[in-house]
Amino acid sequence: MNENGDFRIGQEFSSLDHLKKNVKAWAISNNRNFRVIESEPSKYVIQCTNAEDIGCEWRMRAVMTATGSFKIVRYKGHNQDCSVHYSDDHPLLTSEFVADLIVDMIRVDPAFKVKSIVNFVKNKYGFVITYKRAWLAKNKAITKVFGDWDKSFEELPRYVQALMQSNPGTVVQWEVQPTMDPTKVMFQRMFWAFGPSIKGFPHCRPLISIDGTHLYGKYRGTLMIGMSIDANSQLFPLAFAVVEGESNDTWSWFLDCIRHYVTKRDGLCVISDRHKGILHAMNRVGKGREEPYALHRFCKRHLASNVHKKFKNIAVKNLFGKASEQTKIRKYNFYMNRLKELNEDAYKYLVDGSIPERQWTLIHDGGHRYGVRTTNMSEAFNGVMKGARSLPITSLVRMTFYRVNEYFATRRDLGRSRLDSGHVYAKKPSDTIDKNAEKARFHDVRIYDTVRGIFEVTTGCGNRIAGKGGKSYMVDLTATSCTCQKPTIFKLPCSHVLAVCRARNISYDAFVDPSFRTTKYVSTYKKSFMPVPDMFTSDPWNGPTVVPHPSTKRAKGCPRSTRIRNEMDAPLKRPRNSCTFCGCSGHNKKTCPRRSTNDHGDAGPSSRG
Repeated sequence: MNENGDFRIGQEFSSLDHLKKNVKAWAISNNRNFRVIESEPSKYVIQCTNAEDIGCEWRMRAVMTATGSFKIVRYKGHNQDCSVHYSDDHPLLTSEFVADLIVDMIRVDPAFKVKSIVNFVKNKYGFVITYKRAWLAKNKAITKVFGDWDKSFEELPRYVQALMQSNPGTVVQWEVQPTMDPTKVMFQRMFWAFGPSIKGFPHCRPLISIDGTHLYGKYRGTLMIGMSIDANSQLFPLAFAVVEGESNDTWSWFLDCIRHYVTKRDGLCVISDRHKGILHAMNRVGKGREEPYALHRFCKRHLASNVHKKFKNIAVKNLFGKASEQTKIRKYNFYMNRLKELNEDAYKYLVDGSIPERQWTLIHDGGHRYGVRTTNMSEAFNGVMKGARSLPITSLVRMTFYRVNEYFATRRDLGRSRLDSGHVYAKKPSDTIDKNAEKARFHDVRIYDTVRGIFEVTTGCGNRIAGKGGKSYMVDLTATSCTCQKPTIFKLPCSHVLAVCRARNISYDAFVDPSFRTTKYVSTYKKSFMPVPDMFTSDPWNGPTVVPHPSTKRAKGCPRSTRIRNEMDAPLKRPRNSCTFCGCSGHNKKTCPRRSTNDHGDAGPSSRG
C-alpha cells in the first residue's frame, strides 16, 4: 500500500509501530484524522474523528498474529460526505513522526538544516510545521541514530580508553568537576590529539591555525581545532578540544595542551583571529608561546572585519586588504599612503597602534606564515565537522577519528604513488614552480658576481597582459633571496630565481623549503590509524561515571537557544505574540524556559541572537 492508497482487510504489518506509522502517513497524505479507541500490545482500534459529528463509519481494527505481526481484521472506509481539512498544519505531524521521516537523512548528514526539514515536510505532505517542531524532530532523529545525549557522556571514557589502546600515542586530557556523589564527576572540558597526527606533524610546516566554533544540540560548548598544512598545502588536523566556551582560561589550556603533548617545536607560527582569549594566551610569558619560541600572526580576513567595524568605511577595509597581501615594500607603501590620505586614524591604528605590522602583513612577516593569510584552513575543517557539531559528545569524538583517518588513508596512497613516480616535490608546490618557470622563460639575466652569486633579472611580458614586465630584481644565490621577497615569504623559488638557475644551469633546490618535499608528504601520513573496538568488546571503564555539566544544558523546548549568531540558519524574526525575552512563541517573558534555566548564551539576556 502506498500513502495515497487505502487499507484492506487481511493486510499485515511487521509490528504495531509499523502499523501506526503507516496509518499516520496515510491520514496526513489524505488530509484525514483519527482517534485511538483501543491500543494494547495485541490490539489496535481507531476510528474517524468525525464518527460522532456526522456518523462517519471509517474504522480499523488490527490484532497481533501468532508470528508477532499485526493484521487488519476489520476495516471500513470513509463516508462520501466525510471531510477533514487542515490548511497549514496537521495534528498528526508530531516531532516524533517527523523524526522518523528524516532519520536516514540525519544518518547521512547530521548538519541537515532545520529549515530544510520544514521544506522537506512541506514538499512531501503540503503542510508547514513550526521551526520548533522541526528542531525537536532533528534532535530526536539524532538521538535515534547516534544515541542519547546524557548517555553519551557516560560512554565517553570507555570509548576514549579504547581509542588510546588501539592507537598508541594518542593523547587525551580531561578536566572534570566533583559532585556530591563520589561515583560521578561532571564533564568540563577535554583535549585530544591522535597518535598518527602527532607523529606526522614534524614533517609539516611549523605552522598551526587555531579556531573555535559553537556546538549545537542539547548541551552548549565550543569545539576548538588546531590545524597545520602538509607538503601539498592540504589541511592537516592536529588537535581538538571540547570546552565550555571561548575564554582566557580555555584558550590558554588548549594551547598548553598542544605545547606539552603535541609539539615543542620552536619558531612555531600560530595564526588566529584576534579573540581576546587567544591574545591573552599567546602573550603569557614563560609558557613557550612568546617569540622566538612561537610567533603569533593574525588572520587577514578577521582583522579586515575589525577594521571595517571600527571605522565603518568599506574603502578603508579594501585598502587594508590590499596592503596586507603585498610582497613588495613599494606596493605596500603605496596602499598605506592611500589609506592615510583617506583616513589618518585608520592608518595610525594599523601602523602606530597596538597591532604590529609583522602580525598582519606578508612583507613584514619574515616568512614565518609561509604566505598563509587567513585561518581558512581551520574554518574549512570546521565545515567538514559541521555535522559532528550537532552530535552527542562521544559521536563527535568518533567523527573526528573517522574524518582524520580518511585523510591519512587517501593521502598515504597519493604520497607513495608520487614518490614512486620520481617527483621530488609534492604536486601543489611543483605546480607553482612550473608556473613560475614558464614566466622565467621571458626574463633577461645579467651577471654581476658569479662568486657571490649576484644577478640582476629584468622581467619580460611573455603571455601576460600588456604593461607587465620591464622591472628589475636582484637575485642573491648565496643568501637564497630575491628583492621581490617571494622566496622569503612563500619559501619557493620565484620566476627571477628560476631564470638565473636556468641561465647558469644550476639547481633551484636551495630555494625550496624542505617541508615541500614528497618524502615529507609521505612521512606525514606514514603512521596508520587502527579501528577502535566497539562498546561490546572493549575493556570496561573502571573510573567514575561522567555526567554533563548542568550549566551547559540548553532550555528544553526553546530552539531559539540553539541558534548561535549566523550558524545553521539566518536569525528568525520574532513573531507576533511571542516571548519578548527570547523571541519564541508558546510562552511569555515570565515563563520563558531560557530565563528559568539561565540559558542566555554569550550575548546576555538582552540579546536575541
